[in-house]
Amino acid sequence: SPIAGAGPSGRALARSLAREGRTPARFFDVDPKKLGRRFEGAEVFPVDTLGAPGEELVLSAVGSPGGRAEVRAFLGARGHVEGTDWLAVT
Repeated sequence: SPIAGAGPSGRALARSLAREGRTPARFFDVDPKKLGRRFEGAEVFPVDTLGAPGEELVLSAVGSPGGRAEVRAFLGARGHVEGTDWLAVT
């Protein structure tokens, strides 16, 4: 599963997944300084490259104030349904 958020919360989630033998497919982030970088073995992509609803379950790990609301609005506008297409895990 990809992780929305390549900041401290997203990287912590990726490390937790790695301890269970799972590696995130990739990260999505809005910070241009993170795009193209790799964290915990996964590359960071711009949010506009996120696939269509139903393609894969997105794990949202955004710790910044107001971040969850922004993710919810962005994904909702693209047709992603919380609890079905994406989960907020932090």
